[in-house]
Amino acid sequence: MALTSAQIAAFKALGYVVVRNLIQASVLDNWRAQIRAKFGDLSGAQKAVGSRPQHRADIAILRGFRFSPRETQLAQQPKVKAIVDQLGGGQFCGEDGNLRLLLPEPQREWHLPDRGHIDGYLGKRRTMPFLLGLATYIYDVEARGGGTVFWPGSHITSWEFLRKYPGHLDRSFKEHPEYLAMVEDIQPVEVPAKAGDVIFWHCNILHETSHNASNHIRYGLFARLPHKDQEMFQDEIPADLWKRWRI
Repeated sequence: MALTSAQIAAFKALGYVVVRNLIQASVLDNWRAQIRAKFGDLSGAQKAVGSRPQHRADIAILRGFRFSPRETQLAQQPKVKAIVDQLGGGQFCGEDGNLRLLLPEPQREWHLPDRGHIDGYLGKRRTMPFLLGLATYIYDVEARGGGTVFWPGSHITSWEFLRKYPGHLDRSFKEHPEYLAMVEDIQPVEVPAKAGDVIFWHCNILHETSHNASNHIRYGLFARLPHKDQEMFQDEIPADLWKRWRI
């Protein structure tokens, strides 16, 4: 399994790409069974209210949950791993995925998030300055159902800003007037996906979870795979955005 030239071009231009049907139905069924076996019926959590229900203490434990055995985890799925290796030449490794719930709030008016965040160079802790992001859903996520929102092309904007202002590798970029002006005209895009689809994204892209206005819990499985040699170049802003990629 490999990305086509068109998919690679989209990934480079937009900063993300959705690849359909990468996870087998049997794997999805296994994941769902493991969730039920570990946590029982979670439908009662849908009655919760609050502005950030995904941070409730009663479901936060899901973030540390891992599917077993290791071969069943997201980054170990053969088609997923093949694309990860294609993008990074086998240099992306590590974390295999956090399961995160987003509870339904159909009573709230849906809107796109106002601002996004970045996982890579501009992250809060900068523990993983160079990485590849992955996301898949255990069940289908339709429009306005809590899908991931991306600011297309913002990975390029972020890189251009850092080339000019390398001293803002910390969080200070978020309030820098010039950076805010550079991204204010980028229209964010919600990315729904079917169970078994996988979203791949660049570490510099602005993204955020959208409000879940559906009647169903969104089960998102997210992995962030750092470059194995990232400590050697964590403060580098390369002249070529794709210097350490293999595409």
